[in-house]
Amino acid sequence: MYQLDRIKAAQNLRGFSHSKTAEALDIPLATFKKYLSGERTLPYDFWKKASQLFNVPLSYFDVKNSTDFNMSEVNFRARARIKASYSNAIAEYISLAESISLYFARNIKNLPIFNILDDYNLDPDSEDSPEIAALRVRSEWGLGVQPINNIISLLEIKGIKVFSLPLNVREVDALSISLDGQPFVLLDTFKSAERTRFDAAHELAHIFLHIYDTQTPNDDVDYKKRESEADRFASCFLMP
Repeated sequence: MYQLDRIKAAQNLRGFSHSKTAEALDIPLATFKKYLSGERTLPYDFWKKASQLFNVPLSYFDVKNSTDFNMSEVNFRARARIKASYSNAIAEYISLAESISLYFARNIKNLPIFNILDDYNLDPDSEDSPEIAALRVRSEWGLGVQPINNIISLLEIKGIKVFSLPLNVREVDALSISLDGQPFVLLDTFKSAERTRFDAAHELAHIFLHIYDTQTPNDDVDYKKRESEADRFASCFLMP
């Protein structure tokens, strides 16, 4: 039995509004809304057409969304300028990434496990906290001061789940979040290789400096401070 709420999830995933979806499916908007509310019975070929429209398998509509998080928990730049539709798409991609991660965890043994450093907590009043943290992570991971050949592979080897961002949300370079203690990083892989390397290191900073911090940022000033710290960590991590 397919789930009606997965239609909204698919819309968020692809950045479709109700009107755009109804038009693409050649259905009057009022009728489409009644389908979603359960007031009218869906046509027999509705799910097949929806699958083709959103480019997802039919099985996508067969499961309930179990991911529960608040967008305030997500670290990404230019938070205030992100449209609501983009936030919805990001939330859906995070949910999809977690589902994929859980699938692999069930079917593949001995996947890398992420371990936060025991002594990663730093003095927040120290002017050099981001740089000290970057060098500490390098030391704990046995990197010394050598160049990092492939930072995405490095993150994955250390148990961090790395996924690509949706093509329809190009306003976001990268983001990171912890779901039940598991860190996820989503990257725009259509940027230059240099930009992707820096973005990955930037999100690694959020993992060690901010994601597990019990102090939730309250305003744009706090978010800007976090972004500045993440940039400094990334610079030092890539070029100590």
